[in-house]
Amino acid sequence: MVTPLHCYNYDAQLKATLNHLVSYPQLRPFIGTGWPQQTNRVLLVAESHYLPEDSNGKSNSKTWYDGDETSLTQQEKGWINTRGVISAADHYTLDKGNFAKGHTIFYQLKAAIFDACQTKNKSQTLFQHFAYYNYFQRPAEIVGESIQVSGIDNRVAYNTIKAITEIAEPTAIIFVSKKAYITFSYWRKQQADPVFATLPVHHVPHPASPWWNRTSNVYNHLTGRARFIKIIKDMNYQLN
Repeated sequence: MVTPLHCYNYDAQLKATLNHLVSYPQLRPFIGTGWPQQTNRVLLVAESHYLPEDSNGKSNSKTWYDGDETSLTQQEKGWINTRGVISAADHYTLDKGNFAKGHTIFYQLKAAIFDACQTKNKSQTLFQHFAYYNYFQRPAEIVGESIQVSGIDNRVAYNTIKAITEIAEPTAIIFVSKKAYITFSYWRKQQADPVFATLPVHHVPHPASPWWNRTSNVYNHLTGRARFIKIIKDMNYQLN
């Protein structure tokens, strides 16, 4: 039996605050078992899940938030199960040839963090030290494509990151999705919530995009990967 990498410490508060996590418990954020012990508690934020091609528009923004998990098949539930997806990816050997295409983001993040921390044993699991979830709380319309966001998507997304931040208390947030970061930045400025006033919020390109290994003026001529490693190093991150 595989030992769970995530904890349940925050679930009651999250469900009491965010109704959609009751409707779709698969979307609960992954918060590692080692999170409470970490000096630096880093929340990694990606963009969105997506459903299989034959899901017949179930992720439509006009109906998604009024529905619940009973409309989903077991396969569809698996595709949006944040904790299940990360656990499966983290138990792969760190060998790119063994990773499913959809798990490339986890391979790239894991390899970069191990390099930043100068970890010699790269066969170990990693994500128990971190928290991770997708910013938008509705699956993208097309497999592998970026989500087409609506007003309700933006509102639910912002309320979700605010609640996670207040409840799990990260010491830093790193966005690994440009779209998610831009949307969050706009709402953070508009809402001016104190929880984000002094919290370091960083952003890098999606680890599965070409910009992960391509230099950019936005990142002072660093690649996305190098920028991510610098962020981790600058906070003196240790795998406690």
